[in-house]
Amino acid sequence: MGFAGYQSHDQGTEVSASMRRKHATKPRKTVFATDEVAHIWAQQNQPWARNGKASVYFDGPTIYSYGRHFPMARFTTDKRGNVVVLYNSASYSQQTSQHQHAAWSAVKNATPKFSVVDCLADDANAHGTNFEAMRKAFNEANADARNRRSRAWGRENAIKTMHQTLEAMASYRAAFLNGNKYRLPTLPQDLEFVQAQIAFDDHAKQLRVVQRMLERKTSKLRGYDNGRATRLRDLRHQYRDLVRHAGAMSRIARTFPLIGKAPTVDYKHALKMWRAIGPKIRFVGEPTYRGWARESTGFGGHMWRERDANDKRDAAVAHPTHVVESAREYLSEDRERFYAILAESTVRQLEELSDHCAEHRLPMPITPVEVSELIVALKAKIEEANIEAERATAKRESERQAAIVLAAEYGRMRKRALNGDADAIREIEQAWRDGAMLDYSMRDMFTHTLLRVTDDGKTVETSMGARVPADHAKLAWRKIKRCAMHAETFTTNGKRISVGHYHIDSIDAKGNVVAGCHRLDIDELLRCAVALGLEPRANNTTI
Repeated sequence: MGFAGYQSHDQGTEVSASMRRKHATKPRKTVFATDEVAHIWAQQNQPWARNGKASVYFDGPTIYSYGRHFPMARFTTDKRGNVVVLYNSASYSQQTSQHQHAAWSAVKNATPKFSVVDCLADDANAHGTNFEAMRKAFNEANADARNRRSRAWGRENAIKTMHQTLEAMASYRAAFLNGNKYRLPTLPQDLEFVQAQIAFDDHAKQLRVVQRMLERKTSKLRGYDNGRATRLRDLRHQYRDLVRHAGAMSRIARTFPLIGKAPTVDYKHALKMWRAIGPKIRFVGEPTYRGWARESTGFGGHMWRERDANDKRDAAVAHPTHVVESAREYLSEDRERFYAILAESTVRQLEELSDHCAEHRLPMPITPVEVSELIVALKAKIEEANIEAERATAKRESERQAAIVLAAEYGRMRKRALNGDADAIREIEQAWRDGAMLDYSMRDMFTHTLLRVTDDGKTVETSMGARVPADHAKLAWRKIKRCAMHAETFTTNGKRISVGHYHIDSIDAKGNVVAGCHRLDIDELLRCAVALGLEPRANNTTI
């Protein structure tokens, strides 16, 4: 469906107009950070808002990316009157994809969400078109899963897409369509066989690669000196992979004989070689760092300043007064714009011109005493500037090394977290609370929504990108604490607890809070209250 089709389904006009009349007497902030626009849209507390560049904005129930030609999502109701969200399944650019991810994450998990080709669908025919588009995606995924020329990971993703699409079709039909007219597809009966076939083909491909690598490496090995130690390590890994892939193919072939015949591999010889190579490998050392040439030559740095100094020296020979003017200019400049290497060439020019004029009894623009004073002043400033530059360089180098160490540490923590290490996840969470700027891929690993207070103490920030004033958070904590202490509950029903541009949906008897897409447990709220100075640190475990 082309973008022009969206213009005829703009259902946000009437709704947003009524919201404007409702909020006409309540001036509100309408420009927010990009991360917050989606959260405010998900709350539906105000009729419109945008980011600073207007690349993301919403008007009533619909949120857009870079204009009305691309609606990202829209709030609507199903045939039972329940609120659902329709998301645009198309994409437009990398930035729009980021906006779509933010809009998807902003809606609370309890609200049903559907990815459709027309998120502005408003009648049975439009919803039927969305349903048939899902059926087409299901059939395409089925064909991709059976294509033996495709990569294994692509075929596995196709099978996952089939299951997810079938589940979405069932929910979408129950929400908007008549079940007698729109039938659901069925999963193929041979899907388990297809999955085994995918694994068999992938192992066969990897086995062929390993066999070719072994033929190439064993023909080149003549000894076991240090220069071949790395090659020996690779060879040992290849023998291990040979056994692993051939064994996996044999297991699959025994379970599904129709898939194919497992290859014949000499397992004993492979294991024997794998054991024999291990003791013969010796340490080679770290690879040579090839960036030393650039650092030693200073390309892009003092090389060009040296060239400028030579040009200025040539100009000074033809115009002696220019040397004096340059010296006075350097003395008047602040240190941030001061180039010591250029000032040093000016000092040399002053000394050479002074000696030349004294030898040939030529007039100078200034007296010899003033020349001496100018040289002394310039040398003092050059020395001070060099000391300051060395300190700045050392500071930048230490910051760079610290950033490298921090990035490596985050990388290790991320790898451990992906492997299910609970300690690594807690370390990442604590790093975010301490102020680390983590990307969404690491923040998605958090077990729950986190809170932190900015350095100035004026803003509370969530790990999902929302920001609220600390003063509002302090007022909300009073109500949360009262519910937790007296085992009371709160649900928005005419009365709201506003926190910045958001509001709290519910508070349970333990003090856990639901606000839009945020789920905040009492322990995290109590930790934030301690950071705001509302609770003593001794009570950081219970209320």
